[in-house]
Parts: sequence; structure tokens; C-alpha cells
Amino acid sequence: MTHVQRIAVSVERPKRSEQFELHAGVLRIGSAAYCDIRLAPDEAAPEQVMLQGHDRGLLVRRLNGEFPMLLDGRELTEAVVTADARLEISGVKLAIRLLAPKQQGQNTRSVLKRVRQFALLVALAVMAYAVLRGEPEERAFDHSLPTPVLFAGQELPKCRYEDNGLARAFAWEQLAAAESKRERYPYNTGEGVAAVHLYDSAESCFRAARDRAAADEARRVRTQIVQTLQEDLRAHQVRLEWALERHRYPAAIGEVQEIEALLIGRTDLHAQWIAAVARDLRAMANQRTETKDAPGFKL
Repeated sequence: MTHVQRIAVSVERPKRSEQFELHAGVLRIGSAAYCDIRLAPDEAAPEQVMLQGHDRGLLVRRLNGEFPMLLDGRELTEAVVTADARLEISGVKLAIRLLAPKQQGQNTRSVLKRVRQFALLVALAVMAYAVLRGEPEERAFDHSLPTPVLFAGQELPKCRYEDNGLARAFAWEQLAAAESKRERYPYNTGEGVAAVHLYDSAESCFRAARDRAAADEARRVRTQIVQTLQEDLRAHQVRLEWALERHRYPAAIGEVQEIEALLIGRTDLHAQWIAAVARDLRAMANQRTETKDAPGFKL
């Protein structure tokens, strides 16, 4: 389980120094735009290191081996930090300080914990729109919620045909449809999910027709696209966290839509949580639109 750990990170550079104080279960450092602490592309990989709350302090985990990385002067793979430490990535020095938890009454209502903060969206309209309608219920953004494994434990569907010739013909038909949807996946997330089910159907019927080589090939390609979908799901979730933390709600809505498409048909805890975040974000967007359309509203 991820533990919330409050830390301060200072990025020390020759001409300037940047300081970050963070209160989160997971923090990423890298050159990608969605990273919490961003370094230059020639200094770090898109995701170079992850800092994660731990029951004994702070877990520091290396995510990429391309760039040199030291923790307190030693080569880093993974370590638990229990006191202040110094991290070095490609010559960039970062000082990590573990901070004492804030008192409960002083805790900041981070967007990661409270998506519903309408005041930030309608502050400019207060003078012209005296009474706002009630906000939807606030929902907590649980940073410890793990990314689910897609298509885990699914069994092959039974082929609808018992005759070898009909089963083989139907398998090739399903395989062609799967290939078509796989090619369209970059433009439509739902096509990738549909492709996986078609590959399953093709494999099942190839096996029913006793064409083992074709069945194995369908399974191999299916495994590749499932891996791509899994990586994309993780990337969308990271970007969603980044957008929520920085109040980029339109971007957050886009990421939620992509995640919903990948989780279609699921009813587990993660899918329920994404649905709740989606409802809140859409309600915020509707409220903002209504506020802008109110008489006398001006940006």
C-alpha cells in the first residue's frame, strides 16, 4: 500500500535553485511534461525515478537505466530513505527532505484529494453571479489506487462452430476484423479493446479447427496489443494525476475519457473510481459553462 509522505525536494543548479514541497503518495521525476519534477531531456528519461511513500520513510526507485543516477553517492536501483538524502541524476543534484506531517486542521485540500473546488473555477464570476447552485458532492482522489491489469484471468470464448472447416473460416474472419481494429487503435481507444476480444475469438476457433500455428500467432499478436493497452492505461492515469494536481480540468476530462474506453465493461473498484471522477469533472465543466452564459458575466 502507498503511504502518504510529505517531502521537500530542492533541485540545485549552477545559476538557480528550484524548490518543491509535495504531499503525495507517489512522485515522479523525469523529462516528460506530466512529471511532478521535470528535468531536461538530456538530463533524464521521460520517467527517470519514482518517489513513493513507505511505512518506513520514502521509497526511491529507478525507472530507467540510461542516465547515471546516485543516491547519497551510491549507484541507485531501489532504496528506502529514512532521513534527508541527496539524489544525483546526470550531474543534476536534488536534495530530499522528509517533512513532519501537518496537523489535521492545517492540511491543504489538494486537488488530488478534492476534485470538487468550484471556487477556483468561478472566482471571476462571483461579482456578476451572486448565488451559485449547489456543488456536486466532493470526491477524494485516492492516490494509492493501483492501475488495474487489463484482461487478466480471462478465458477463451467457446468457438461457435464445431465443424473444422467452418471454425477455420470464422477464425480467419475474426482475425481480419481484429487486425483492422488494431490498425485503428491509435485513433480510437475502443478499437484496441475490441481487437483483443476478436483475437480471442480467432484463437478459440483456430484451436477448434486444430490449426495450432494460426492459434499461437493470434495469441502472440493479442499479447502485444494487450501490453500496449496496459502501457497506455498507465500513461493516461499518470497524465490524469498531473492534470488534476495542476487544475487542468479540460485535459483531465480527456484523460478520463481515454481511461473509460480502456476499462469498458469493467465494474471493479478502479472503474467505479474513474466513473466518479468523470462525473465530477463533467459537472464542473457544466457549471462553468452555465456560469459563463449567465447575464453580465465577462472574463
